Amino acid sequence: MLKNVYLIGMPGCGKSTIGRAVGEVLNRTFVDMDDVIERTSDQSISALFDVSESHFRKAETAVLEDLSKSTSLLIATGGGVVTQAVNVKLLRKSGFVIYIQRAVDDIFSDIDVATRPLLAKNPNGLMALYEERKDLYETCAHLVVRNDGDIWRVVDAVVKEIEIYENYGN
Repeated sequence: MLKNVYLIGMPGCGKSTIGRAVGEVLNRTFVDMDDVIERTSDQSISALFDVSESHFRKAETAVLEDLSKSTSLLIATGGGVVTQAVNVKLLRKSGFVIYIQRAVDDIFSDIDVATRPLLAKNPNGLMALYEERKDLYETCAHLVVRNDGDIWRVVDAVVKEIEIYENYGN
């Protein structure tokens, strides 16, 4: 039985882009948690955050609990999934966790902060968010892969690490 593989990291680090590509290479079902949250709650991520961050985090945990019961999925999580201890336990217990690490300056140059609920009100908050979360990502992850902007190098590295994990570490 293959465990789930979770991609964690900052908003804009490339989790979804990398996850889709890795899923195609490994012929593995890719799931974007934010899409599932929106579908199951029938609300946008922004609308959930408009109620409160706590409201969103509860929806996020519920979706993660459900996904963690599956196997063999490749899942891009939301950037803040590691802020809840219950989520960290679920991630580590039910799968292989890969932290996609990317320089904040590179993220900032690529993302539209208006589409990110935690950054829309404070576009300069990206560095503060990184400082708040970097240790959480590192503690949660089984492996760190650096996204230096060469997306195909990153995809290749993630594919190789998943194959090693599934052949030897599972």
